[in-house]
Amino acid sequence: MTQETQRVKLPFPEFGRTNWTQEWLQFMNQLDTMLFAHREDRNLIVASKAAFSWDLGTHLLSWDDPIYVLGAQTGGRWKVPAGSISLDHDGALAIMDLSRAPSGEVEVSITDADVCQQTNAGVVLCERFDTWIIFRTGHSLGDGQTREIFNPFVGPGPTHSHFGEDLTGQIDGFNMNFITTHNYQPNSLRVFLNGVHQGFDGGGQFIETGVDTFTFAYAPGIGEKMFVEYII
Repeated sequence: MTQETQRVKLPFPEFGRTNWTQEWLQFMNQLDTMLFAHREDRNLIVASKAAFSWDLGTHLLSWDDPIYVLGAQTGGRWKVPAGSISLDHDGALAIMDLSRAPSGEVEVSITDADVCQQTNAGVVLCERFDTWIIFRTGHSLGDGQTREIFNPFVGPGPTHSHFGEDLTGQIDGFNMNFITTHNYQPNSLRVFLNGVHQGFDGGGQFIETGVDTFTFAYAPGIGEKMFVEYII
């Protein structure tokens, strides 16, 4: 018979059992997943241009622009679309459901819960504390307040915004020339293929060829994923 650890519910064979190989493999797989999630969470960066608003009367926390969670462990990222969530009682949590080791950009959702989930996917964004909303950064929102919580990226000198987008739709197995939605600042383009950073202009797998175009060293195949980020 299999037993479980008290807090994180890792399975292990009962005392005195001799045939325990399956339980040991299950234990090691779950331990590996849990430790990877812990390491990935230590290196998460949350960024968003969104203005967050809190309305105590309707219990709605809303944001008007996507929230990006950058996964430094793999080079991928998660995207939470603009939206809202109801936090209708003290202690309610807003939890991001992050699929582990993202390849490129993955869209995820936010759910409400009373306690942090006993899974490796849940990462708390904020908690309702009495009539306030407290974010993981330590910032807070009172009733009727609206403000940016996660500051947008800025460059030195004049303010520039970082922008990221998925260019997978331009991959057809033959195309080597790609087009970005916005004009980008010279030498600011970063290209990720299947979650792997492809170097920088001229020194990696691509060359910036215009203010909104670049040429890849070869034609990525169908099924591969391309994500780019740049300063506009």
